[in-house]
Amino acid sequence: IPTLSWIVGWIISFAGASAGAITTTNSVLVALSTVMAAIPAIGHAIALYFVIPVGILTTVVNYVFGHKELRFSLPALLGIILIYTANSNGIGISFVDSWLASVGIIV
Repeated sequence: IPTLSWIVGWIISFAGASAGAITTTNSVLVALSTVMAAIPAIGHAIALYFVIPVGILTTVVNYVFGHKELRFSLPALLGIILIYTANSNGIGISFVDSWLASVGIIV
């Protein structure tokens, strides 16, 4: 994603015009800016609806059919919780949500 923004910035600076002038006249940059605006929402959706379920399934399967040790499963569950916290609007516990908002982790 940073590479895309650097490329767009380079194109804008190479053309020698302001960003507003180029995006209103060039349909490719208009389309690119529209797609780039949707990337965070797509990333959050992938994390919430693909990464977390696959992570939970992997953790459970590894515990049940594999090592059967909590010392391996607990860090995996902690990682899943961190992914959920980073990609959701809160975890549903009011005092934890207010603390996360006060330290700037969630809005």
